[in-house]
Amino acid sequence: MQGRTLSRKDALAEYLVYRRRTYEHLHMFQILLDLKDKTYTPQNSFSKNFTDTVQHMVLGVFASLMDSHRQALNVFDVWVALYPSEKTRIEETWRRIKPHIKLIRDLRNKVCFHACKNLRDYIKALRTYEENTQVIGGAMAEFGKLAKDLIGKESESLPNLKEEAGPILRKAGVPEECLEKVVEYFL
Repeated sequence: MQGRTLSRKDALAEYLVYRRRTYEHLHMFQILLDLKDKTYTPQNSFSKNFTDTVQHMVLGVFASLMDSHRQALNVFDVWVALYPSEKTRIEETWRRIKPHIKLIRDLRNKVCFHACKNLRDYIKALRTYEENTQVIGGAMAEFGKLAKDLIGKESESLPNLKEEAGPILRKAGVPEECLEKVVEYFL
């Protein structure tokens, strides 16, 4: 958490990005599970490390949901603003994930998304991750459960989300002729 206090309007604007990114994370995570369960086999895999590639993408997207950079998304503050009745659970989930954030971000920055050109740093981040896969997997599972539960409460907590998205997207510069398509993209 960045400890920000967001207005509902600001939280809703970030929520649109978060919601899209969370679904991307859940989609990639499902592909990863299917690969590991051998219920999905890629047709054009050029490498025996296909599962590792997907796993790196899942971890990179996961890290992007709780970034510390002030221009980046950190969904925990958004959740607290939009799901105040779940504040204790949100903060508890953050407390359990927080000790592992540096490791997750290092892997994202040095292996998954940005790919550090320093081979020593790249390998160190990869080895540290491999030594902590159970811990990171647990953090991802806990985050995923909370995210799914909150999405399940969306119609109750954010009953007018679709209607509220329009003005937010207009303010962000989406032209009227594209508005419906962009709303559908996010929701």
